[in-house]
Amino acid sequence: MGGYLDKKITIEQLESLREGFLSDPSNKPIMNTVTNNGIEASSKDYFKARDVRHHFNILIPTETKILDQKASGRCWLFSGLTFLLHQSPKLLKIHNFEFSENYLMFYDKLEKANSFLEQILEYKDESLHSYRMRDLLQSLEMKDGGNWFRFSYLIKKYGIVPYSSMPETYHSSKSEQMNNVLAEKMREYAHKLRKEYQNGISVEDLRHQKLKMIEEIYRILCICLGVPPKTIYFEAHDKIGKFIRLKDLTPKDFYKYFIDINLDEYAVLSNYPDLIHPMNRTYTHKLGFGYFRDNKDKVLNTNMEVLKVAAIEQLKDGVPVWFSSDVKKDFLKSDGILDTKAYDLESLFKTQFSLFKGQRLDYLSLRSTHAMNIVGVNVDDNGNPTKWRVVNSYGTTSGNSGYLVMTDKWFEKYAYRVVIKKRYLTQHIKNLLNTEPIVLDPLDS
Repeated sequence: MGGYLDKKITIEQLESLREGFLSDPSNKPIMNTVTNNGIEASSKDYFKARDVRHHFNILIPTETKILDQKASGRCWLFSGLTFLLHQSPKLLKIHNFEFSENYLMFYDKLEKANSFLEQILEYKDESLHSYRMRDLLQSLEMKDGGNWFRFSYLIKKYGIVPYSSMPETYHSSKSEQMNNVLAEKMREYAHKLRKEYQNGISVEDLRHQKLKMIEEIYRILCICLGVPPKTIYFEAHDKIGKFIRLKDLTPKDFYKYFIDINLDEYAVLSNYPDLIHPMNRTYTHKLGFGYFRDNKDKVLNTNMEVLKVAAIEQLKDGVPVWFSSDVKKDFLKSDGILDTKAYDLESLFKTQFSLFKGQRLDYLSLRSTHAMNIVGVNVDDNGNPTKWRVVNSYGTTSGNSGYLVMTDKWFEKYAYRVVIKKRYLTQHIKNLLNTEPIVLDPLDS
């Protein structure tokens, strides 16, 4: 064989592997445990579940209703609305007040449909089999995911309404079937627009066709989610029994009356120590983080210490911190604990997992999957954070009545973006935020 090892796995190798496994007497009880109970239950760290406690010395005292996004991917909407509710003294006086997540979901789907069709028109000259077109079609954004920029865009354009004005429906809480129908229509529209363009139809005429397509998507959304209200009739009692009645408010009026926060005063800081995202520079994507490219759609990528210090200052002032993370990693769901040592996989499998955060991002082992709010932090005698209190959107049966403890090590390893009011940032960070962003290709997200 010219001195080279065989490229294929040989029968001799298999026999050696089998004998090696069986020759170690400690492997059998571990195998029995995992095959009967699964990896998570078998590797759960007893001491972490016992010793990580839900106590914090910096805490936002006001507790809002714990929400449940159910079988949908709307964490960014739920966490965004919780973020706003914490900053509304008027609404906090109303017991168990909730905004309508369904209302914003409706317009998110409509905006995503329009954005997708605009991308089809933008890349109309590319081959259908190009890497960009295949990626665009495969990652078709009619799913529920989003980010802070999308949330901010929706609030500023469409306002906000109480839950009673547009309550949940079957498909707002369980969105897969609706999303599949929308994605099927989007791919059909993509084919039609590309074919018409190849037949010589002008882009202006294609946009007239796009309007008809958006009209059809609007109808489908109304059938699945209901019709969004133009005005709001709101009645409620506050916690001391005072009756509240508001008539004929538009969704934007409702936002201004109850919230009136300038979302442009908030900045997005990230910690992506990988090879794609430049450190201590602002960046954006060619198509933006929202539905369209916006000069305000930029993120400052910096070290984790900056994120922590700013988050603590914001919490001290009673303002929650919206953040995104990879919540599927090292999460003791029943105990409500996020900790890098929640599961002892290295002892269980007799191996080590050696990649750092940046390396894991480079090799797609990590990604941002979930948005939540930090509402408290525990700092030691030197002012360094040891753990953070998090409010989630998995309902009251998850964690400690819906609240989680996130250790500082987990925050460092699995958190990626935080939303911070600019007043809590140093002048140096503000100067970096004002720099022209590096524009990344959407494929480099």
